[in-house]
Amino acid sequence: MKLSENTVGLLKNFATINSGIQIKAGSTIRTISKQQNVLAKATVAENFDSEFVIYDLNRFLALITSLDSPEIAVNPEKKKSNREIRFIENHIRSVR
Repeated sequence: MKLSENTVGLLKNFATINSGIQIKAGSTIRTISKQQNVLAKATVAENFDSEFVIYDLNRFLALITSLDSPEIAVNPEKKKSNREIRFIENHIRSVR
């Protein structure tokens, strides 16, 4: 899956609220501040097949914006190639 420029922009905005994010299956992304006083929710063009957690959203965004047309795969079954970078999925408790 490729992330649209709009989704990347929303994720950059969400990273200012919380450095980690849990993305659930579907096309709605949400975040909440660690103090739980700021909440953001958006519907994006992408439809995520499964739930996943990104611990360091700024680092993830820096990586995907530095690559030319990156594709995102959550828990891919194929073996790693020399053109692939893997982020290890995190547990939800690590971003709260």
